[in-house]
Amino acid sequence: SWIFCHVSSEEFPSIKIIDLNAIMCQDTTCAIEIENQIVYRNFNHQNTSGMEIIAKHYLSKFGNPLK
Repeated sequence: SWIFCHVSSEEFPSIKIIDLNAIMCQDTTCAIEIENQIVYRNFNHQNTSGMEIIAKHYLSKFGNPLK
């Protein structure tokens, strides 16, 4: 991933870190398209429809991280 998180769960235990790499990336390559839908609006920001697809896949694989 190109984005690095500088917050640790030890430092801020109430923060939930949701890693989308498990849905979007394989090895060192991350998908720009999922289900024939482009998920990025620019180099490092996802678009709304793409995030809906990513969220659906995340919830299916890992469940709701906020429960």
